[in-house]
Amino acid sequence: MPDETMIHRFRHLLDRHALAPQVLATRKARRAQRGLMLRTGTVVDATITAAVGSRRST
Repeated sequence: MPDETMIHRFRHLLDRHALAPQVLATRKARRAQRGLMLRTGTVVDATITAAVGSRRST
């Protein structure tokens, strides 16, 4: 998954060369050809990190 900086740079590159409308139109047409639909969603970071051990007494 690209980080925020990479997405930001990519978006500016698209804007600088006026490519965003063309890219989006192409992607939309390809999805339509396959009978697919794009809906909004959420990306969740599923990074696993070490947790501090429990301090409960048994």
